[in-house]
Amino acid sequence: MAKWAGCVLVLICSAAGIARAEATADEGRAAIANLDWDTAIKYYQPLAANAKVGTPEWTQATFCLAVAQQQVQPASGDTIGTAEQLYRSIIDQSNDQRYVARSLVNLGRIAELRDYTGDKIDLATARKFYAQVAEKYANDPIGSEAKLREAAAFVMEYDAPDFKLARQGPPLLEKWLAEHPNDPLAAPMWQTAGDAYFMPLEDWKNALRCYEQVNRIGWVDPANSAPWFWRCARIAEKLGENKTAVKYYTKIINEAPNSGKGYASVLALKRLGAPVPNNPLLADPATQPAAAPATQEARP
Repeated sequence: MAKWAGCVLVLICSAAGIARAEATADEGRAAIANLDWDTAIKYYQPLAANAKVGTPEWTQATFCLAVAQQQVQPASGDTIGTAEQLYRSIIDQSNDQRYVARSLVNLGRIAELRDYTGDKIDLATARKFYAQVAEKYANDPIGSEAKLREAAAFVMEYDAPDFKLARQGPPLLEKWLAEHPNDPLAAPMWQTAGDAYFMPLEDWKNALRCYEQVNRIGWVDPANSAPWFWRCARIAEKLGENKTAVKYYTKIINEAPNSGKGYASVLALKRLGAPVPNNPLLADPATQPAAAPATQEARP
């Protein structure tokens, strides 16, 4: 009887421990959802420490603890160093490739960004992490993200005057897109390549070529794409591609009349001898009927 009572007691204690762990995990997840990194660290430290290394529970708790350490403010060499150690432990000891891949990307982000005073940006190391993910997970969405980040980390070198590193970014994206034409990140990849060709490389023809691909697929931020429409129109006119210039001036009038370039686009179309769309928001004040007289004296 005592033997069975002991077994029951063990089961009860085990169930209670599992329940406490699940409750702690729920509280930790809630803290992360609320960007409450200090609280997340408090909950995930014991979960990661008590879980068996390599298990799904350990992987999840360790990853969440790493993210919290990476994001907590104020950041320091200690918090970022702890996050790096935790990410590396996942890479070395977990079989869950979702967390392994994201840990590699996050190590790249740590190398790419300046997280605290005195921190040094290391774009070369960031690119190595991103390239590793893009190669290993080429057919997964995180592979696309990593390739985009790798290319951007080349462009961010801004190594004037020859830009030997910066100019490697756009071709990297174009090669990837040739191999993955339906990539879900195709639009931001083409737009990033176009931006790099535009500045700092000042390669107007290739910039416009990339922007035309974005226009075909769909702009990354349609509601705020007017600056790129204007850029495309001005580049095209500069290159003597007036038909393309007319297309983008027209897009500004039809889709972004309040962008600050509406009237300039009207004038540009007139200068190019192209038809001007009728948009009431851009009507010439001189052609509008006079306003009715005021019914009472205006007061300051």
